[in-house]
Amino acid sequence: MSVSTVAGRHAKLIDSLYEKSLSGDVEWSQLSDKNYSSNLKSGSIRFFPSGADFIIQISDASGNIVDRFSDVDLESFDPGKPFESYYGKMGELHKFITRKTSGADDVLDSMISELG
Repeated sequence: MSVSTVAGRHAKLIDSLYEKSLSGDVEWSQLSDKNYSSNLKSGSIRFFPSGADFIIQISDASGNIVDRFSDVDLESFDPGKPFESYYGKMGELHKFITRKTSGADDVLDSMISELG
């Protein structure tokens, strides 16, 4: 399998995670500060920052780590999208997951409602 094919599959995973997370079809749980996990039927995804990068770690259904990549690895993939778009997309996804798992938006909505 060529590098661009692997990077293309990683990019497709990010695109799908982004869309499905925002629509509520993918659930995330917080493992530790800024470290999140989502369990799927075929395995699990761990998502966390490392320095200035974002890391995706994929485990199979038995918990074995089978793949790991970062936004930097997507630099080799260019389906008409610049590399920076995946860094931005992963950053937006991480912020969304952080807000969702912390309940920040629910608290803000309650406060806004309370204050009228």
